[in-house]
Amino acid sequence: MVSKEFLERLNIQNLYFKSFGGISTLLRPETFMTEQTTVFCGNELPSQGILIIDIMDKKNMKNDRIELFVSAIKDFSINNTYTLFFEDPLPDYFINQLNIINNILKKSNSRKELRYDIGLNNWKIFGLSKPDINLLLPNNSVKCIISNASIHGVMLTGNRSLIKIGDKACLICRFEYEENIKLPGIIINADTASGGYFRYSLRFLEPLSLSWCNHIIEYGDYLENLI
Repeated sequence: MVSKEFLERLNIQNLYFKSFGGISTLLRPETFMTEQTTVFCGNELPSQGILIIDIMDKKNMKNDRIELFVSAIKDFSINNTYTLFFEDPLPDYFINQLNIINNILKKSNSRKELRYDIGLNNWKIFGLSKPDINLLLPNNSVKCIISNASIHGVMLTGNRSLIKIGDKACLICRFEYEENIKLPGIIINADTASGGYFRYSLRFLEPLSLSWCNHIIEYGDYLENLI
């Protein structure tokens, strides 16, 4: 499913399908490419119509609307799911941003099993504004260091706390240029580390943060260039 962050990066406020009879149906995108999108909707769609994309650029205080003639093909394996094929081209500025996002997703998928060391030596290279970060739990928070990280999760080293496997938690990462990322997840391991500290493995919940994935990709590229 397309995440909220995905839509925010494209400045998409709303997505509609408008039939030639004038009926508008709100859409929830599942995938979004430069030539087609897969969507879920509450109504049956005709085979052709107009895709309306309402754009709201909060940074530049600018609104826009993209209208595309589309053909709709129903996916009979999933209720009310359609693939909309664009018969008109998307604007260049929209395509450029969409390609950037989908490239992050593509690289994330290819590196999803790779894990990179960070610790006290590489936190600044990774882009963090400071080495220690907060792991928020329902009743408390723990100061931690990211020992290593991957697309899907992190290994943290921190003070002892009443953390159990299966607990929900949220990692707050503060990067340079005042970028803050909240990464909700589930604790999948908690045990004693050296020096009286504890190790906590946090697996992130889907959908994954695009900003986090991009930091992992850029950090991985940096390390690979050192070899």
